[in-house]
Amino acid sequence: MPTAEVRISDDDDFVGRLLDMRVWLDDNQFQPSTFTYFYLDPGMMIRVRFDSEEEAAAFAHEFGGCLLDPQTALNAMALEFQVSGPDARAPDRRPG
Repeated sequence: MPTAEVRISDDDDFVGRLLDMRVWLDDNQFQPSTFTYFYLDPGMMIRVRFDSEEEAAAFAHEFGGCLLDPQTALNAMALEFQVSGPDARAPDRRPG
């Protein structure tokens, strides 16, 4: 699936940027299939998957991001699944 990636610096208003993205998506009637973010040091990275390459490219252009090449997008999907897959659970930290 076409994936756009946008980096957000620590100086940016993260909540404001997410709101801008949501409003833009609604105004353009785009419905991404997934919207994930990752904490970086410094900043954050947003990855948004779309059904069409045109939508992904428009999103990346609007927010100063880039399109991930298909192999990078596949690797990112696999890593996301490993980290937060259907059986992912927090370790049991109750006293023994």
